[in-house]
Amino acid sequence: MKKYPVRLTTAQFADLHGLCRRTLHYYDQIGLFSPSYKGENGYRYYDAQQTIELGHIRMLKELGVQLSEIRTYRQHPSADAFLQMADARLQQIDEELKKLRRAKKILQQKKEMLHTCRRVQSGQVELVQCPATYLLTAPMPGDDSHQAAAILGQLWQADEYQTGFGSYISADKVYRGDFSVYDGLFVPVPASCRSSRRLVLPAGDYLCGYWVGDWDGLPRLYDKMLQFSRENHLKLTGYACELGLNELAIADMSQYVTRVTVAVAPS
Repeated sequence: MKKYPVRLTTAQFADLHGLCRRTLHYYDQIGLFSPSYKGENGYRYYDAQQTIELGHIRMLKELGVQLSEIRTYRQHPSADAFLQMADARLQQIDEELKKLRRAKKILQQKKEMLHTCRRVQSGQVELVQCPATYLLTAPMPGDDSHQAAAILGQLWQADEYQTGFGSYISADKVYRGDFSVYDGLFVPVPASCRSSRRLVLPAGDYLCGYWVGDWDGLPRLYDKMLQFSRENHLKLTGYACELGLNELAIADMSQYVTRVTVAVAPS
């Protein structure tokens, strides 16, 4: 007895595979996967054996291969073509993993900053051990608003995901109480950054001070840090770096937490 293939309507084939009919219509429209048979009544039918073809398409789609690439591959399938497609997708996956790892690291840092904000009080000063830190620096913007926007934009583009940017001022100016002109702006960057504008803060002892509120109160924090250094026979060296810890999680500046870090050495 002659066997006839099982033919299914679009609705039946979609239901069989848990798909929306519109998905099959779209695949047909773009030339990716079409019904194999057209009946005398003008209706188009899928062969049950096309399940395997659809399974391959869905597998590649789940692996992140674009539909356009799958269509091109299905037009001229071969081992070489598949290897080329697989290598391209593997390279994309490596890049995506790198971005995800970076995103995870930034989110973890943001969480740590917010947890720090919850434990500290305004005016608190502490002596801590810090690892080497790498900053990409830029001069403080002048009165030219276009120049200011360009500098800030340049810093913001320094890395794909930013931990925020801050300002820095020399320890000499802190001792003089001269906060009228800061030395520049910075963003934290990986050690791999090799820019000529990279500033390295060496590992060692640092004073950490915290201020809650707007920046006008920072000179009072510096007074407390200087007092702490005198009482503990320390001297400030290098640059004091100011970084906002919670700018994404506050309603107004009264809640803003600034952390100031500056290297110290025995006096």
